[in-house]
Amino acid sequence: MEEMPLVLPESKEKICKSLVQETPCFCYFEEDILKNLEKLKSFEAPFGLTVRYAMKTNSNLALLQLFDSNGFHIDASSVFECYRAMAANIRAEKILLTSQDSPSKEELQDLVEKGVLFNATSLFQLEEFGKCFPKHKISVRFNVGIGSGWTKATSTGGLSSSFGIYAQIDKIQSLLRKYELCLERIHIHIGSGSDPEKQKLVAGKAIELLSIFQDVKIVNLGGGFKVARMKDEKSVDISEISKGSAKLFREFHEKTGRKIHLEIEPGTASIANEGYIISKIKDIVSTGKEGFTFVKLDTGMTENARIPMYGAQHPLYHIPIGHEKENPYPYVVVGPCCESGDILSCERGNSEEIATRTLWEAEIGDLVVVGGAGSYCSSMACANYNSRPRAAEFLVRKTGELVLIRRRQKLEDIYKDDIKI
Repeated sequence: MEEMPLVLPESKEKICKSLVQETPCFCYFEEDILKNLEKLKSFEAPFGLTVRYAMKTNSNLALLQLFDSNGFHIDASSVFECYRAMAANIRAEKILLTSQDSPSKEELQDLVEKGVLFNATSLFQLEEFGKCFPKHKISVRFNVGIGSGWTKATSTGGLSSSFGIYAQIDKIQSLLRKYELCLERIHIHIGSGSDPEKQKLVAGKAIELLSIFQDVKIVNLGGGFKVARMKDEKSVDISEISKGSAKLFREFHEKTGRKIHLEIEPGTASIANEGYIISKIKDIVSTGKEGFTFVKLDTGMTENARIPMYGAQHPLYHIPIGHEKENPYPYVVVGPCCESGDILSCERGNSEEIATRTLWEAEIGDLVVVGGAGSYCSSMACANYNSRPRAAEFLVRKTGELVLIRRRQKLEDIYKDDIKI
């Protein structure tokens, strides 16, 4: 438990107060996002860099347009994300599809003919692509036996992972020859842990693969650059990762003459701490001297599933409405759903156990702002549980203008596709 309540910068607190009638809602800050994008574009790549935004992080069309207008390409994880990105007027050739769910023949043909780049994540996908597009350029995702996730659920490499093709070089080569495919890109993404030492190992594995596949011109090192949401967490040093990989690719060039273009796919590092969920205290209950005092918010797993899924930690900022910031007190903070797992203050990594957070002495009607909500919250939420409408989303432009970028869902929108019998 923190010793004192967390405090938002005054300018952001003012914005949050202006949205008191819109709770629960998301709010993103463009100026802060743009600073992140500039840092990511400085990733050291001696022979060229493409930065792909991992749009599963947050897929709002306005945000996709923001990334696109600042030179980012797109990492899409499903057919649906490809079409959504194109709905944001992003050119198809800027989209790379890397999907666990194998596209149908019709979907694959439509997307590739439009210009979407395809990254085969299995031998089946590679062969299906070859059947549809012989003599075409192709990308392949490799599982190089290394995983790095801050939980097991966020590791996407190693023997316990189904992501990518593991240890079947001969079969890959056979399919490339069979369909006269040109392997243009090697893709390796090991998870959302981004241990710098493991990332260096990944770059080394990529070099080994380059020695086997002579036509490859691009190496995609994935993303998963961890960002500290809480003050006791540590963000990954992206510059350390980039320097280590750049050194290896320079050495590879000196030995072979080949200049390898690098790609990275950041999601969390782009927007995590630049998004907030603004919520209201709807009730306060107690289980007595031996128990706890609970504050019940109008936000929870329907806007942020990371906490019940992973035991993830998010900063909570209390903004009293109509009274002063006085008397810090430990509260258990919970959401509105009829589900014991709908909790915003759990033990780190253990959503089964409650913990307290220090707020000011709370009253019904106060605001509680959930920080670190720019990534994997809106896009991964348990939307419509208990028939709760999806929250509105706002963007604070760098000019200070507050704009609506997603309307609050109407109740009838939830059940409009149901069929009565």
